[in-house]
Amino acid sequence: MTVQAIASFRGKEPNETVKFWLSLASYKGGATRGAQRSFEEAKILYLTIDSPRLEIPVKDYRNDFYELNRLLAESARAEVGREDLRKLLAVESLKGKWGAIEFKLSEAALASLKAFISR
Repeated sequence: MTVQAIASFRGKEPNETVKFWLSLASYKGGATRGAQRSFEEAKILYLTIDSPRLEIPVKDYRNDFYELNRLLAESARAEVGREDLRKLLAVESLKGKWGAIEFKLSEAALASLKAFISR
């Protein structure tokens, strides 16, 4: 599973804020068209931080099957609100769960995420 931090700013409205989200992706090799989707029903991304966990709605789920290399790709995005971004800046560790898959950010990855958020 891949988790990427993304920010966008359209700049079309006065005082418009930057939108920040985590892009989620999973790739399953050796799959068939009928392969079970791992994340189709996973509507929440859970982030475990030093305090109670954050529950971030997952949107824009999609899946694609690439016949030639038998690859099943699933992706979605989880938009992180301003208040939750403040909480992420203060954490000492970060674990997450999307569907049945759990992940943990390394110290370096967490430091990089905090630097990205603060910019």
